[in-house]
Amino acid sequence: MPEPGPEAPGPSSEPAQEEGGLSPRLRKRTRRNWDPDTYELRLDSSGMSVSPPPAPRHKTDPRVQQYRKGVIVSSLFIGVGGALIGGGVVVLRKWQREESLDPSWDLFPPGGTFVLFTLGTVAAIGGLIGAAVSGSKLGARKQKLRGLQEARTKAPRRAQWDLARSRLVF
Repeated sequence: MPEPGPEAPGPSSEPAQEEGGLSPRLRKRTRRNWDPDTYELRLDSSGMSVSPPPAPRHKTDPRVQQYRKGVIVSSLFIGVGGALIGGGVVVLRKWQREESLDPSWDLFPPGGTFVLFTLGTVAAIGGLIGAAVSGSKLGARKQKLRGLQEARTKAPRRAQWDLARSRLVF
């Protein structure tokens, strides 16, 4: 009796890569525009209608989104730093009030106030620096994108100051 040979491997569950095919981005866009599953059938009083897929939303530049997130996170750090400093002020005022009522209190404020002031100051200064850097990068990137848009359309999209006539031009 002959021995059974090795079994042939079964079909893979992973999709096969097409050689020389479309790029994944183009394939996704083509599938979205031509796939019958993306179209919607609607039934109303006038009958049945077919609606095309929704238009793609205008995407912002990834760097602009990154800089916006940086400004938001930096603003949160400024807020947290301010809250910590405020907490230190509350603790210090409470200590001063108790000291004035009972003169036997220590001469130095509680150590927690120094910790709160230090952490709050570091967080607030770090947030200010981060917001300044992210905000300047965001402004520079948006100005560059506006310049590219003006070059493409040959017309400015915002009000500008006309130096020759000393007035705003829309």
